[in-house]
Amino acid sequence: TETMQPAYRLNVATDFLVSIGPPRFLWKQKPALYGDGNTLGRDLGVLYPTDTVTSIGRTMLGDWYLSFGLLGVIFGMMFMGFFWRMLYEFFIVGSGISLGGILLYIPIWISVLHGLEDRVGSVYGGLFKILVMFVVLQYFLIERPVRAPH
Repeated sequence: TETMQPAYRLNVATDFLVSIGPPRFLWKQKPALYGDGNTLGRDLGVLYPTDTVTSIGRTMLGDWYLSFGLLGVIFGMMFMGFFWRMLYEFFIVGSGISLGGILLYIPIWISVLHGLEDRVGSVYGGLFKILVMFVVLQYFLIERPVRAPH
């Protein structure tokens, strides 16, 4: 896999930037993020060159490795742990284990669990969009004191 890594390097950053970009109806030539798992398997030597049926998943851990090597796995997993701890502190602990905090935390976790076998950049790009939407939603849902007319 060391010889194949340069072809897959920096996919995390490009996937993230493409996934937070404008939707396809605005960006007609937006590149597809989901590569062929069969081609990946043959490129990495996991599948026989004649195998055109079997497909392998990249996974988040594999994506960190393919993009940045062993240090990418170590620091990527540290980043993910730090990021998830911050979200937990904000939505669960910071909200006093409120129903609202839990209701916002659940879809974020579902998104990550759904994306465990996907590329890091596209999963976190999707999370970024969800978090922006939740911040806007929270702004409109916060109860503000009513001012008396002057």
